[in-house]
Amino acid sequence: MSDPKHPAVGDLVIDASDVKVTDITPEQIQKLTKVRDGFEDAVHNLLGLKSEDADRAGLNEKDKARLAAAFARDQRIGELLPAAQKLTELLHETRQTTRHEIATILAENAAQAKRRADRALNGAEVLGPLAPLMDYQYAPANKAAATKEKAKEPKQEG
Repeated sequence: MSDPKHPAVGDLVIDASDVKVTDITPEQIQKLTKVRDGFEDAVHNLLGLKSEDADRAGLNEKDKARLAAAFARDQRIGELLPAAQKLTELLHETRQTTRHEIATILAENAAQAKRRADRALNGAEVLGPLAPLMDYQYAPANKAAATKEKAKEPKQEG
């Protein structure tokens, strides 16, 4: 594992505490000015400009300082983003496999309880405490059966 401040793709710990993050809406994102490929060359050009050349062009030194800070922030985010994206992917995939495990356990337990209730004299007592589990597990089948029954009903006119 690498340093959390400088994570490698696949690391599970990422420290982006030095980056002031921004949370904006999709509508706000659409209004932002975008950079194009090659903007780095333009940034390096402006940052590497001699003072006399900047003065002759009427460029503001404060803009140069702001550009340097923004570019450094962009570079830092570029360092963090691949590891963060991979971590997000890993978390999503882990959640999917965990939910698969949950679904399998729920299905196995519902089927076991149903088999036990079918053999027991007091089947309702067996299934009663498991009503939320049974409702969850068999809801799609019950809905399909209801739809099938509704389709069999004669159409009423008018």
